[in-house]
Amino acid sequence: MAGANEVLTYSFVHGKILEQAGQDATQAFKITNAISPDLQYYRLSLLPSLLSKVRQNSKQGYDSFALFEINKVHQKDVFDADEIDVPAEFHHLALTVALSPKRAAGKGDPYYEAKSLLEFIVQSALKFVPITEGKDALSAPFQPGRSAHVLLNGKIIGVVGEYRAAVTKGFKLPEYAAGFEIDTRLLFKYRNKSKTYTAPGRFQGTEQDISIQVAENIAYEEVITAVEGVLQNSHLLSSVTPIDIYAPENNATKTITLRIALSDSQKTIATNDVKQCIEQITAEVTTKLNARIV
Repeated sequence: MAGANEVLTYSFVHGKILEQAGQDATQAFKITNAISPDLQYYRLSLLPSLLSKVRQNSKQGYDSFALFEINKVHQKDVFDADEIDVPAEFHHLALTVALSPKRAAGKGDPYYEAKSLLEFIVQSALKFVPITEGKDALSAPFQPGRSAHVLLNGKIIGVVGEYRAAVTKGFKLPEYAAGFEIDTRLLFKYRNKSKTYTAPGRFQGTEQDISIQVAENIAYEEVITAVEGVLQNSHLLSSVTPIDIYAPENNATKTITLRIALSDSQKTIATNDVKQCIEQITAEVTTKLNARIV
């Protein structure tokens, strides 16, 4: 799946795994007669199990890889709506990507690597809302400010982002590491059932990079939402790819660079159309975000 390797890990984990992931073991079912301390708790999410396998693969010389698992998780005090005293089962998909410093050189932040893999797999229009504080089991491993809730048609279906420093240290992860975990039942419940087909453009398109300087507290998602809003109202075929975020030290601003691909389904795109589109984007981010193009 998306070039990642599938793994199948134990549903029961050691309490240390939960602790390293920042999760609360009291929220997990505990086996009173477990055959081993390593299999004492029913896991709250899939990601900690994946993170525990990263170090093993890195030690074997793999310097660039992604691991994923599709499985069930449980949470204490959450029971099945149809059966009395039967724990509810949550169906999840989790993925983590890890690169060595050498392989990560020149790449953007790991958040965007995980985000792009998620978007490729889901193939639906997702929205991302920054996490300010991860208190639940799903978001506990993720670093606030460098991770986001994943929304599909306005409903939260999971989390994507980079890991807390304590999680990175506890699992001995490389510096370049990120991942996501989503509830697949919610994914299928809220995704659009109907599909619309847009024929690929037959005519030559163009790409243009645009650097947008905003206040440090403006989230990337606010910028991308403003840009995509302009493009969606255009007759042109378009896509947006994040290139870089530059935030100098002791500065109240940051600069987000985006690559905008444009084409016309009816003809070779005109220079004037490109100019007009960029001007509309400039006006939108300037008005809504008090940004400037640099």
